[in-house]
Amino acid sequence: MTLPKRQRSSLRQPKRLKLATGQSTVFTLDIGEGGLCFECMKTPARSSVVRGTVNVAGVDFAFEGLVAWTVAGDPRVNQRGRCGVRFTQVSDGFAAALKLSKPPTTITTIGVAPAGAAPGHVVEATRGSSEAPSITLQGDIWVVRSQNAAGRVQEYRCAKEAQARQLFAALRR
Repeated sequence: MTLPKRQRSSLRQPKRLKLATGQSTVFTLDIGEGGLCFECMKTPARSSVVRGTVNVAGVDFAFEGLVAWTVAGDPRVNQRGRCGVRFTQVSDGFAAALKLSKPPTTITTIGVAPAGAAPGHVVEATRGSSEAPSITLQGDIWVVRSQNAAGRVQEYRCAKEAQARQLFAALRR
């Protein structure tokens, strides 16, 4: 079964929420009233049914949805795949909880931030060009972005700030 191509009917917010699907636990990249996107090592087949629970503000909400799209990862290099799910059913109160939940963590960029800069203060990459790498904090994950010679943006995710800073330093060379 091939799903018809549809535009999103609701805005999605970048949020890292715990998602339990059967035997695995993964985390969302973004979520909205109409669906979500998550990362996983093995992506489900397109058009398959996904059932599980998503934790919003400490409350688990059951959902069922159809896989609208997938991008395979590469387990040999620990690269996760991505999967987009369009909700077909979701527990009562989910939309209200999503709206009331804490807004997504403001992205804080590291580089030439002035001392004592408030969280959310966005700074330019240190070399001032669009090719210079940048570090951002999204939720509890550090993200390092760098543009390669072909103009593609490469994104690396780190659990710890020290890892992100080391990678940032290596990419700046």
